[in-house]
Amino acid sequence: MLEKNKMAESKMNDSKEKLQEEALDWILLLQDNPDNSDVLKQHKDWLASSENHQRVWQESQNVWELLGNLDTVSNNISESPQQPEKNKSKQKFFFNSVLYFASAACLLLTMLPGLWNVFFTDYYTQAGQVQTISLEDGSKLTLGADSAIKVEFNEQYRKVEILQGQVYFDVVHNPNKPFLVKSDDLDVQVLGTSFDIELGEQATWLGVESGVVKAESNDQVNVLTEGMLLNIQPVIGENTISNTAQHNVSSWREGRLFVKNRKVKDIIYTLERYFSGYIYVADDSILEQKVTGSFQLNQVESALSAVIRPYGGKVTSISPYILIVNR
Repeated sequence: MLEKNKMAESKMNDSKEKLQEEALDWILLLQDNPDNSDVLKQHKDWLASSENHQRVWQESQNVWELLGNLDTVSNNISESPQQPEKNKSKQKFFFNSVLYFASAACLLLTMLPGLWNVFFTDYYTQAGQVQTISLEDGSKLTLGADSAIKVEFNEQYRKVEILQGQVYFDVVHNPNKPFLVKSDDLDVQVLGTSFDIELGEQATWLGVESGVVKAESNDQVNVLTEGMLLNIQPVIGENTISNTAQHNVSSWREGRLFVKNRKVKDIIYTLERYFSGYIYVADDSILEQKVTGSFQLNQVESALSAVIRPYGGKVTSISPYILIVNR
């Protein structure tokens, strides 16, 4: 069964690559023959023959436009000079080369943080990886994707510093040795409790699943109990508290991202940690919009589409490592 699935997946990938090649051929042909009725009719028939043709055609137009080679191609393309076949081949080679090097650059960018983590952290995860670790006191931590921490235990206290990403804490009670959690914008003190902390690009979120947590941030002290969420925005010095169901606090551990009134740009930042590549935002007009919902972390492209669709956004995949958000 596994081999059959692999074969089916391989055939699907081959088919998509073939359609992308055909779409690129149509782009070049229409660019050379914008007023040729036969070419326009053939292209119309090609589009009408399959929904996959229409989808890949739209994706290819978006990519071509974003790469700056051509204004969006349509059946009413403005007149352009004829080009020899050699130039067409060069354009196709350039197009494919850009995709190749962009994908390679994305892979390199995803590797660099991992190399940094190897030398300067105690525990870390790669993009898309979730890992649970046990500390020497019996406390358990679950690191979300692309996360890193440092741990310091001594006679006076137990301390965990979150350097990036997201961490779920299940802390063993010890009245003689407080458990401290630190990040750039947050100081937390707990006794015996379970809670979750996520570091965003410009915000931090703390959710309590059980017990009591004292959080200090933005020169404010907040005491949080079960089901309470704290949103910390250091740029404007503001803390906001809301409530949610207990099971939503760390839903990401089960592969489900739950967000409540969170900005699109913050959700994209989170989703990118579960994507082995790069998400490029070509139109930032929807980034400040807010979303409440639940999304599957193992289907990043689908989750991203669901997040931005209500605001007229769409996602274009131009390689396994690059997703483009635009309108």
